[in-house]
Amino acid sequence: MFTEAIIVNGTEQLGNIQVPKRASYIRDILLELSRITSHLLWLGPFMVDIY
Repeated sequence: MFTEAIIVNGTEQLGNIQVPKRASYIRDILLELSRITSHLLWLGPFMVDIY
């Protein structure tokens, strides 16, 4: 999700495209959910190795 966000943000800035607030909020929520998923994906195998 992060790589797509970088490409989309760059395209929007270069093209001077106005993004609705709702789309920006949805994008932020999805980026945060992706970050949480990444942390949990690391935490699961780590906990199995400790146990």
